[in-house]
Amino acid sequence: MHRVAFVVVPPVYSFDLAIAQMVLDAARPDGRAGYEVITCAARPGRVEALGGPDVVVEHDLAAAGTPTA
Repeated sequence: MHRVAFVVVPPVYSFDLAIAQMVLDAARPDGRAGYEVITCAARPGRVEALGGPDVVVEHDLAAAGTPTA
């Protein structure tokens, strides 16, 4: 399983996060999870969102790990 980390920077469009999650979910039509998606920010907690509810981020930037090719 691949891990995808979205770095959330305020103000964020919650719709953008939702669309990205939907695309990754659709990447595996057999229903098996192919991606673990997490959100992270400089400071975990509530992040202001535009055009929707605020986003609650549970992880700090360390959770994003080291990018790989």
